[in-house]
Amino acid sequence: DTGASGTLIIPGTIEGKPVTSIGVDAFFECEFLTSITIPEGVTSIGDWAFDECTRLNSITIGNGVTSIGDWAFYCCEDLTSIIIPDSVTSIGEGAFSRCSALTTIEVGAGNVNYTDVDGVLFNTDKTLLHTYPADKTGANYTIPDSVTSIGTSAFRECTRLTNITIPDSVTSIGYAAFRYCTNLNSITIPEGVTSIGNWAFDDCYALRTVTIPDSVTSIGDGAFDECNRLNSITIGNGVTSIGDWAFYCCNDLNSITIPDSVTSIGEKAFEFCINLTSITIPEGVTSIKEKTFLDCWSLTNIIFLGNAPRIGFQAFHQVPVNAKVYIYEGASGFSPEDGKFAGFSVVVRKNPFAGDTDKDGWKDETEVLFGSSPDDAKSVPAFKLKMNVLEGDQLELLFPGEKRARYSVQTSDDMKNWLSLEKVIIGQGNTISERFSSSGGLGFYRIREAQ
Repeated sequence: DTGASGTLIIPGTIEGKPVTSIGVDAFFECEFLTSITIPEGVTSIGDWAFDECTRLNSITIGNGVTSIGDWAFYCCEDLTSIIIPDSVTSIGEGAFSRCSALTTIEVGAGNVNYTDVDGVLFNTDKTLLHTYPADKTGANYTIPDSVTSIGTSAFRECTRLTNITIPDSVTSIGYAAFRYCTNLNSITIPEGVTSIGNWAFDDCYALRTVTIPDSVTSIGDGAFDECNRLNSITIGNGVTSIGDWAFYCCNDLNSITIPDSVTSIGEKAFEFCINLTSITIPEGVTSIKEKTFLDCWSLTNIIFLGNAPRIGFQAFHQVPVNAKVYIYEGASGFSPEDGKFAGFSVVVRKNPFAGDTDKDGWKDETEVLFGSSPDDAKSVPAFKLKMNVLEGDQLELLFPGEKRARYSVQTSDDMKNWLSLEKVIIGQGNTISERFSSSGGLGFYRIREAQ
């Protein structure tokens, strides 16, 4: 009865029969209920049982309840706190999602399946972060190192948070985990995460930069939907699929590089990315689904590194009339007879990955990277770093040094965190030779201009 209101104490028996469960949707949209007491004889609270009881501000769960269903207290907007009794053994997905006034969750000291840390709900060994209360005070939060999974809707609508630190232990980010964290402006996804769930960062309006590590294999549907200030996204080389709506309406995104590992791009994945000017489709992509780039009003450069993939309905509808499709010599599926790109200007280019056209010892792709011409035998990239492995653990680095220029040699074992080696080197207008110990380990080296 959606008209139920005020305080409700569920009886232990009805007509002599014990009350043992609260069914699915039992109190759905009882928006005038303010307080509910569940007796100890009840063992289960069904899915969506108190969904949208928007004025519910007090709930007492009897120490007999063993299971709380999925989304059981969804959208109980006035609920500020909740106590989980010792008897509870399972709490469903999103059980406290959209409880926008919730400041703390307390778990009974005798509960062997769940625990709370400063009002945040975890399973007992703290490998699953189940729920962070939506109205908990504080702008920054560091997830404990024990956590491997961030649960469904775990941080949904936590609008106070501006920064969340995810530890290297995390391997999965659940469905809608950070949805509507509208003030979240910084997030680092660590190596080790293999999947980003559907709608994980949906409507994170303040999020500006995201780096997806190589360990991630899939970007879920709507993962970054309407992150309309997102202007930089790096997708790791392990991603094979980009889900439907993945970057829908990311208005500030002007370019994106899709790695070679990707084979499919979902429906509406980049629809309404109105400032996207250039997109490179790698050779391995076999399908672009319908409306993928619909209403990308600034998209003028569409670059294909392989043959034409299957193109869905209106995949490039409403892009500028002067948009060009760039392909390499020998690529198939782009002829007028194929009809996939009717109305587009198709520009055929030499493949810079094909070899060394001018026979100068530099691969064409390297010359293109350095802004030189692979067709001109006299064009060689100006900067050249050479490494020699000497006896023992000694390395020799050779590079040209301009007069009075200051250089720093840096090393890294992951190409993310770089450490400068010893002193600043001053160029003399000739080749610089520097020797270092590799300490028997493997690593990467680079030369940077020193400040």
